[in-house]
Amino acid sequence: AYTARLRQIRQSDAYDEPESSLNLPTDSTLLEQVKTVAGQKVTPALKYSIVVGIGGSSQGARAVYDALFGARDMLEPARFPKMLFAETTDPEWLAAMGQLLETLEAPENVLVMVISKSGGTTETVANFEIVMQALHGTFGQPSKERVVAITDEGSKLWEAAGAKGIARLAIPAPVGGRYSVLSAVGLLPLASVGID
Repeated sequence: AYTARLRQIRQSDAYDEPESSLNLPTDSTLLEQVKTVAGQKVTPALKYSIVVGIGGSSQGARAVYDALFGARDMLEPARFPKMLFAETTDPEWLAAMGQLLETLEAPENVLVMVISKSGGTTETVANFEIVMQALHGTFGQPSKERVVAITDEGSKLWEAAGAKGIARLAIPAPVGGRYSVLSAVGLLPLASVGID
């Protein structure tokens, strides 16, 4: 009976059941939205794509990125863009990332993707503020053009990003974080570093 249920969900192409993440791989509308945002935000000058999120909001993209580029990626000086994951509240790591952001020459060298299913994950909000303060210190101006918020439509993050004119992509409501790698949660970060 459960197999029949999964087939029915898969045939519906809708996001109205807990298992609806089955529909992500063939969601052409979602893919076009991601491609549109990537086309607007990814520049030839991009050096660092920063994923600000924890758990399911970063681990799927990180797994694919590490599988394709390996753990030594940061030691490859000629390969850009690179992906960084602001998924820890470790002050030493955050300070080192801030120092790295100080070396950037132009806002187009960075793309920040703040990702939170609920739109209110404390660590994500805190890390996002730290990243944005570092960019403000580097460029002396708000860098909202270099940010994309990926969250549930209607969440606090969704509303705040809309009010500030920050680009947004929605996570389909029933798709949980651990199943979200084939949604904008994983697709935009991976597309930003050239992964098809």
